Amino acid sequence: MPEALAGLRVLDLSDSIARQFCTRMLADYGAEVLLAEPPGGGPMRQAAPVGDDGISFAFLHLNTGKRSVVLDTSPAGRARLLALAAEADAIVVGPGADRVALAAAAPNAVLATVLPFGTDGPWHDWAGCEMVYQAVAGLMHASGDATREPLYGCGERASHGAGVAAFITVLAGLFARGRWGIGQSASVDVAATAACIANPFVTQFLYNGMVEPRAARRMPL
Repeated sequence: MPEALAGLRVLDLSDSIARQFCTRMLADYGAEVLLAEPPGGGPMRQAAPVGDDGISFAFLHLNTGKRSVVLDTSPAGRARLLALAAEADAIVVGPGADRVALAAAAPNAVLATVLPFGTDGPWHDWAGCEMVYQAVAGLMHASGDATREPLYGCGERASHGAGVAAFITVLAGLFARGRWGIGQSASVDVAATAACIANPFVTQFLYNGMVEPRAARRMPL
């Protein structure tokens, strides 16, 4: 029986947990995923924890089932990048990507952008990390002992949650492309995705301004 995404080609231009988890799941369902890295490898190759052989366990987890290609910033490297984009059904990118050039090179592809705080809004150009995502989303307010400061939740939950959201976004884009015959562009906001994980606390505050203390919380996070 063929895999659900067999025959689809995905270009992974990413270096974060959220983006690489998205493309890992696409690979799990049969897509051919090509991870583009700079000479010497991307920063996720050094992400902790690292084994005695110097290999990052996180990198192995996030990139199982993918192939890798090295691309530099030379004119030849950029030409190669655009050629690979032209062959892709979906492209996953992060900060700094030339989305205009990629869309022009691959007008029929799904271009998914995964950014810390989205593509617009007052924080769109801010950098982020897991602790920041959890803090601004309200996850940390709901975690920890009521008599102490908010507690950071382990497990990169915001980043992995955004990876799932990006995976769903790419699938929706592929479905729309199949129905209408044109490429799709979409974005995922990591912090906003984390806020969705923090429900019902965020929704409750937006509805009536109530901030539930940790001592009264009805569900652990």
